[in-house]
Amino acid sequence: MQLKHTPGPWLREGRTVYTLSDKGVNHFYLRVEADPRTCSAEEAEATAMVITAAPDMVQALLDVEADHMALYGDEDVPVLMVVRAALKKAGVRK
Repeated sequence: MQLKHTPGPWLREGRTVYTLSDKGVNHFYLRVEADPRTCSAEEAEATAMVITAAPDMVQALLDVEADHMALYGDEDVPVLMVVRAALKKAGVRK
């Protein structure tokens, strides 16, 4: 399955998340900004950490789904429903 998002690894420096192209230049970057009235710098950095892990988490969910299907088939158990809902939220499933 070809995923649509920018492939990993995604890297992080503080609150900046980025990935490099095959030529070693920025392919994309984003900076998690925090409104100091509602969000601490620590929370913003933790959010950047979650964003950085996103490609790995998507792959992990795909692996869990595939392993479950291989072992148990398409049995609609709660864990598989949660996995599929997360994949849908990530745009991997319709």
